[in-house]
Amino acid sequence: MQPPYDSNQVPPTPPIPPIPPQYPPQGQGWVPPVQPVIKRSLDLGFTYSTTFKIFKARFLPFISIGAIASVILFVPLTIMMAWWISMIVDGLSFEYSQIATPSQVMVASAILAVYIFLSVLVSWWATLSCCTLANGEWNAQPLSLGEACRAGLARLSSLVPIAALAGFAYGLGIWGSTSGFIAFFDWAPRANEDSIIAMLTIFLVVAILLSIAACVVVIILTVRWFVALPVIAVEHKRIWPALGRSSQITKGSRGMIFIVMLLVSIALSIAIQTITLPASLASLNDEFTTVWFIMGISCLFSVITVPIMPIISLVVYRDRLQWVAPQLQ
Repeated sequence: MQPPYDSNQVPPTPPIPPIPPQYPPQGQGWVPPVQPVIKRSLDLGFTYSTTFKIFKARFLPFISIGAIASVILFVPLTIMMAWWISMIVDGLSFEYSQIATPSQVMVASAILAVYIFLSVLVSWWATLSCCTLANGEWNAQPLSLGEACRAGLARLSSLVPIAALAGFAYGLGIWGSTSGFIAFFDWAPRANEDSIIAMLTIFLVVAILLSIAACVVVIILTVRWFVALPVIAVEHKRIWPALGRSSQITKGSRGMIFIVMLLVSIALSIAIQTITLPASLASLNDEFTTVWFIMGISCLFSVITVPIMPIISLVVYRDRLQWVAPQLQ
């Protein structure tokens, strides 16, 4: 049987597959070297300085988003707080004859649940809009305020069920706690002092334990899903895939993310307390004036603070993709 080539010649080399289009044209058969995964812990200085630069570069659009969100959140809240106080307890007296009926509590809880649903959506819209605006600045492709707001609104659809669940859970909690409050003051006049003390002790212990457990769970999930909304804003994913991708991106950096969140929260708390404390001390004899003044200052303060955490989350998202998880891109 004749060989397919002359025995005195060098056998032909097998055909070389074409170079994939993503590789630069380095010649036939060129295979790019495997790049090592570069890992670097989250840099606090870089995170805060980059956040400040982005915020400063687009100050007016960020402030505008914060103003829109703050007005929508705080004006109805102020009205509802006054209405809630007047409905539940007349004149802030704890006599049973002045406490609302269960049907009134149910109506009030339902209205509060609707408010929580809408406020969560508004907060997420503001976050998505700020993330979109910050991402444009990161990529040196600035977006207008209208473009960022429309993009945030377009990405909101997958979050509606989560907001509805949050509103329902909040309304249910308010209804249950307020109904228990009414039932306690109905029962207390007929009980002896020891029974009242035992009931209050049990209530406080259970409330403290549940609060601690809830805080731990919320902190863990918040750190784990810290970049979920930037993923939705930038990659246009829906909520459940975004949560999974956030878990991948934040893996290995959650301790530093927690520190970033903690330091920002402490700084903002100190700032708002510094602003409101003198007014609170000056009007100790007029509780209602103090409450409304503090809420007004908080509303104005939130205009500036609303964009801060979304910008930080976007910076962390971009930083982690660049340094820790290039294989996820």
